[in-house]
Amino acid sequence: MKKKERLDYVDCALRINNIQLSEQILKTTLACVDLVDKSRGKATLDECLIINKKENE
Repeated sequence: MKKKERLDYVDCALRINNIQLSEQILKTTLACVDLVDKSRGKATLDECLIINKKENE
């Protein structure tokens, strides 16, 4: 494999990882917004962090 081909594979892998990370961040953000909305603004940061932990398991 040539150096250029390796760099192309690395670039693709990084893009995929960035997309997956963005999706995780979006899911967690939406879950926290939903939690805060349902609790009428009384949800705590700890409750949002618990959601984040569950999303990543």
